[in-house]
This record gives sequence, C-alpha cells and structure tokens, in this order.
Amino acid sequence: MASGTRSKPKTGEAKKDMQWLSREDCGSMEVFENCELGEVFNASEADEYTFSCRNCKLEAKLRSFMEIKSKETVTGIEQLREQLLKIEVKQRDLELDQGKIKEELKLKVESGAVEEIVERIGMIDTAQAEIVVKMDEFKNEWPKIGEGAEWQTVTGRRNKATKEESKQAETAERKETEVKGAGVSFKERCKEKKEGTVVLLGDSMIRGVGEKLKRDNLMFSPAAYGGARIESLTWNLKHKQVEYLSSESHLVVMVGTNNLKSDGTEIIMRKYEELVDQIKEEKCKKVSMVGILTRGDEDQYLESKRIALNMRLKELCEKNAVDFVDPSEIYETVCRGRPEERRAIETRVLDRWGLHLSEWGQDQVARVLFRHCTRNLN
Repeated sequence: MASGTRSKPKTGEAKKDMQWLSREDCGSMEVFENCELGEVFNASEADEYTFSCRNCKLEAKLRSFMEIKSKETVTGIEQLREQLLKIEVKQRDLELDQGKIKEELKLKVESGAVEEIVERIGMIDTAQAEIVVKMDEFKNEWPKIGEGAEWQTVTGRRNKATKEESKQAETAERKETEVKGAGVSFKERCKEKKEGTVVLLGDSMIRGVGEKLKRDNLMFSPAAYGGARIESLTWNLKHKQVEYLSSESHLVVMVGTNNLKSDGTEIIMRKYEELVDQIKEEKCKKVSMVGILTRGDEDQYLESKRIALNMRLKELCEKNAVDFVDPSEIYETVCRGRPEERRAIETRVLDRWGLHLSEWGQDQVARVLFRHCTRNLN
C-alpha cells in the first residue's frame, strides 16, 4: 500500500503533517487515523496493510444487490413473457371462436332471410289466388238484370233473404241427417255403432266439439290434447296413445293453430306431411283433416299465413286421399242465408279471448262435422 505525507493547515493551530494511505487498484486516499493502524504512523506497516476502500465496499455491495435484482427482474420478465404468450394463445382461440360464431349467425340470418322471402312469396301467391276466387264468387253472386233479383228504389241495395227462406234453409239442413228413401232415423241407423267409429283427434279446439258429438251418439270418441301441436299428434299416433283408434275408425284431425305463430310456413307444411305419413300407417277406414280456423288474435299477416297454409294443406290431402274440411266452407254453412254476416260469424264462433270456440261456435262446428261424418257411414 503506498503512503505519503501531505500538510493540511487548521484554523487557530500550527500546521500539522497528515499521513494518507492510497490504494493502488482504485487510487482512493484515506487518512491514516481512519485505517485502524494505531495512533503512530509506521511506514513499513502501512506498506504491508491491505487497505479496503469504503467506496469500493459500497460499490461491491451495490453491484451484488444489482446482480440479485437483475436476476429477479429477468425471472420476472420471463414469467411475464410466458403469461403474455398464454394470453395471446387465448386471444387467438377467442378470435377463432368469434369467427365461427359470426359464420354460424351469418348462415342463420341468411337461411332465415331465404325462408322469410319464400314465405312472403307464398303469401303474395295466396293473396292473388284469394282475390281471383273472390272476384269469381262476386261475379257469380252479383245479380244480372232480368234474373228476378229485387232492388230497392231508394238505396239501390239487394233485399235480404226473408225469415221464411232462412227457416226453410235450416229445415233442409236438419233433414240431411235423415236417411233418404227408407225413412230410417239416424238414431236407428247408428244404434249398432260402437265407440271409436269416429275418432276426433286434435288440440283444445276440438274438445268441446267432440264432447257435444259424443253426447248425441257414443260412436264419436274425442281425443283432445290441450296445447297440442302438429308434431305432438304425430308422436301420439306413432306411440299408440290415441284411445279407441282402429282400422275401422273414421279419423278426424283438427290441429295447427298452436303452430301458426311460432313456426314458418315451410316448417308447418313439413310437419303436416309427417303427420299425414303417420296417419297412413294407421290404415284407418276413413281420414278427414280440418283446416286451421280463424283466431281472434290474428293480424293481417297471420290471417294471410293461415289462408295460405289451408290452401296447401288441401292440396296435400288431395294427394294422399284424405278428405279436407275447409274452414271457409264451415263459415259458409254456418251463415247460410246471411252472406253479409260472414266475417261476423268467423269471430262469433270464438270465445272472448279469440283462441277457442265459444259454446255456440262448438255447436255450429259440431253440426258441420256431424253431417260430414254421417255421409261416410256404411
């Protein structure tokens, strides 16, 4: 260790020599008294002494601390990098999932749009067909000069049918239930008929109708399921859940109103096709299908949809040798002699909620189905 002498003056005192020790590696200087070598300076002892600089010690500690912290920092950075990589992988997976979901939604939207377009085209076709039919009916019903129609001089309107004519029409309807020729009553004719001769299968719309028919004759067997949909009846038939149904039965089906709002036209028609296929498996003696009746909660769209479905259902029945009971014919029969009351009759047959038949409506529909079924009795 190198040593040296340097004078340093002090205030109020004589100059005094101060001894300094110098470290060769860093060149730092330290006063002899601070090196723990005693109070008397000894040059040979100073040369042999290994002087440790306080600054160097501090720097060594600082370097050691920084190395530790650096290692911790590197470790932390590596851990963060791994976490970031995991997050990136999850993000990519999410992006892939989002892409798949978007594609699925796009396909659903596109398929829904196509179905809606097809449905609207069907509505337009139905509306056009209805207009043509109504125009033909209007032309046929409108009186021509010289045909004997009476006209009022003041109002220019055609007179309504007289009460006598209405009574005659009702009397003619009642006589349809009697056997022509022999004069045998319906009761006498059907006394040997047993339960299940006519099975009325459907939703709650047919419950009251079936009960009224059964009250008149036990050959009518109602099988009504509240809230039933088309596919429900298909399942019931497939799993033999319809009581009294046999190969000797005349099966009358009335269903579809509970599918009208929730399903599209094409879906409903597919369900009708499946129902008809299952009915054919039952090999009943006779099958009749009643169209969807008017609902009181329908808007213009649902009414058009109902009319279109009934037209297509009629075509389906004709292709499969199934009798179709058209609701329009039911309403025409009910308001016979009162054509101006046709629309009022459609709503009058319903209850106040517009979802089921009223007592009067059940009675009127029962009369129509009664005549329809008795015409097919052997």
